[in-house]
Amino acid sequence: MRYQYLTREQVVAIHEEVIMKYGGSEGIISESNIELAISRPNSVLFGYEPFRTLTEKAAVLFHDIDKLHPFVDGNKRTAYTAADIFLRLNGKKIQASTEAAVFISLETAKCSADILQVTDWINKHTSKLSKLDSP
Repeated sequence: MRYQYLTREQVVAIHEEVIMKYGGSEGIISESNIELAISRPNSVLFGYEPFRTLTEKAAVLFHDIDKLHPFVDGNKRTAYTAADIFLRLNGKKIQASTEAAVFISLETAKCSADILQVTDWINKHTSKLSKLDSP
């Protein structure tokens, strides 16, 4: 299946919006970590696609932004928002309480949740977009 992926510019814009809305310091620590985070969901290695499903792709995007810490501040919030926007671009959305979102974000940052666990969490907290939802 063909998916719409986020670009570097979109992820940076998501980060800027998160900082404006919730506070924190602007700035990029590592351009290469942004590039790595946005490229992994669409990666193919020796003809093998390691992340095949939409939720696996969203999970690796979430995980990598959270763990690679490409921004000065707001990495967890940016990771969650980027994953949700990626899902929305592809017909789904995250539906989770603030507490659940904070929990998975912190667990990922502490290395207590790997990509498989983030994928499971996203699978449990994802639904299809309705006609009333906007991407």
